[in-house]
Amino acid sequence: MKKIILLLALIIPAVSGWSQSKKDLEAKMNHFQSKVDSIVAAYDRQIAELKSENGQLASELSSLKLNLTNASTSLSLLAKSNSDLEAQYKVLTAKVDSLTKLVKLRQAAANTEANDNNYITNPQNEEDSIQSVVYQYYAAPKWEDRLAFVLDAEKVKPHMRQQYSNNYSSWSYSKKNIIVMDEKISMGQSFKVLVNGSTIIYMKKTSSGYKIDWDASTGHNATSIKYFEMNKSTTATNFRGRVILQSDLSNLGYVDEYLHDIGITEDRYYSVSIMDVDYNSMYAAVNKTSTDGKRLLNLLKDGKEHKIILQVQYQKKQANGWANDGIGYIPVVTKFVSEDWSM
Repeated sequence: MKKIILLLALIIPAVSGWSQSKKDLEAKMNHFQSKVDSIVAAYDRQIAELKSENGQLASELSSLKLNLTNASTSLSLLAKSNSDLEAQYKVLTAKVDSLTKLVKLRQAAANTEANDNNYITNPQNEEDSIQSVVYQYYAAPKWEDRLAFVLDAEKVKPHMRQQYSNNYSSWSYSKKNIIVMDEKISMGQSFKVLVNGSTIIYMKKTSSGYKIDWDASTGHNATSIKYFEMNKSTTATNFRGRVILQSDLSNLGYVDEYLHDIGITEDRYYSVSIMDVDYNSMYAAVNKTSTDGKRLLNLLKDGKEHKIILQVQYQKKQANGWANDGIGYIPVVTKFVSEDWSM
């Protein structure tokens, strides 16, 4: 590329100070023709080198070469008058100047692209290292290749197999589309990375490098909401979900008299909706007076949807109070686990 620019740069000085005689102009135009031929030959060499590395750039250089070739061809059609030679000289000079600028712009763009991709193989700082992991994770040709970049790989492997076996695609994101959202990252700390302007993934700094928390990033739940509701299990179960505050208790599915009879009243409880990544949802009661209930209400009082983790279990009322054995009737939030999808 640099050789091309040097050859182009030689043309303008070569033609400055020409005399106005027809003979001199023709001689100089022949010299000019020789320089154009040299540039075309240089382009041919550059295109051969770039074909395996940058097809797009090679195509654009081919287009530039065509412009030069056309300029060269036009020399044979020059009229023999001094005025026509002068006019053609000005046109060709303008073309060479324009081509020089285009080549410089393409060289700058190629250098920028090379520098942008350098972080993948040669990270210079913490941000580069994190972005490199994210890039390689998304660009992995097979889902199994992503295991090298995830936290607790053997544990999440079955979840990933279920998710990707029949639905996997790899993606290539540039450095500017991988944004580390936390400034200070400590060992074992969970932090967020924004990918492509819309996707939040969770990562952790470990002794073996930066790892992606796959369960947190995908919103995976070990037990589905559908299965949990079907069995009405009294076993406390964690759910990652999009949670939003409800205006009353009516969505729990029981009339007020029954709810009152089992102790679920609006002076003591409020309700929330929990929706998973597959858009399955359930409603659960939350005790207003509990520590976790107060903390959760403080978060949800803005009326917006929040991606959090809640522990839920079905409970039922017996003569001696709430019992956790057997089949329950009302899903109740028993713990506010996390303010995001990481644990």
